[in-house]
Amino acid sequence: MPIGFGRSILSKTIVASGAAATQGGYWASNSRSNDPDQAEHAHVDLGSGGDYYANHDGTYQIMWWVKGQTSDFNSDNNQQVFRTYKDEAGDDDGYFVEFTSTYVQAGVHAANNSFHFFKWQPSGFATNYLNDAWHHFLFEVDGTSSKLYVDGVNKTSEASDQAAGGTGPVSTIGGSARYGFVGGGTTTRPRTAYTGLRTGTFQFADVWFKNNSTGDLASNISTIYNSGWQDPTVDGTFGGVLPTPDTFIFADGSSLGSVLPSGASVGTIKGTTGGFTVSNSGGPGGN
Repeated sequence: MPIGFGRSILSKTIVASGAAATQGGYWASNSRSNDPDQAEHAHVDLGSGGDYYANHDGTYQIMWWVKGQTSDFNSDNNQQVFRTYKDEAGDDDGYFVEFTSTYVQAGVHAANNSFHFFKWQPSGFATNYLNDAWHHFLFEVDGTSSKLYVDGVNKTSEASDQAAGGTGPVSTIGGSARYGFVGGGTTTRPRTAYTGLRTGTFQFADVWFKNNSTGDLASNISTIYNSGWQDPTVDGTFGGVLPTPDTFIFADGSSLGSVLPSGASVGTIKGTTGGFTVSNSGGPGGN
């Protein structure tokens, strides 16, 4: 179905592997999804035949930098970091990574309508982490021994591994997912009428995701976070320490840079007028 009037996906140029990148900036939606223009946020298209759920085994790794405060939330008090939707019907099934004013969580919504998620809900979350300063979050989700690091500190023992609803393993995601949403989402499938969901005005930098793998991030935390931001290098491997991510989005000058599979692209998706800022400074690297 074609995109309706005022609803569009805007392409951005992908930074080729090895190209120079600013790596010091951030991006942000200029409005929230409950605002009249319905916001604008990053969007990944894996291309024809691309599938976030290919060979899915219920595990993934994700990390990101974020800056903001409670006034940056949409009216639903939920900020999406990363979300995939099954392409065949509705907004069910897929990966979900999000935070509210009281917790942050990463998990899987499975085909049997069951959920599995790793959730951290410390006292004073908003005061300490939604304080308009840059913070780093890192999840390894595998359903049995998930891990969480916040600002380089192991918070795994403080988080809870939870499951809800349905029967059977949450590793069973139905269908396929060509599209991923970064920093927001929709209440409908991609390329249908856009209605924003869980998109606030938080600033993001260096969103890094790898499917079907755990164990690389926590074991290399000193390379990833060392008293603050560490340069992930343009290929997202932190100088060859980490494997190449499946999705890596960063601010490259005044546009979005990315590391994606062959045939994939990154752009933005918006409601009516939208509004999206990419800055080459002001990010967690302090440039």
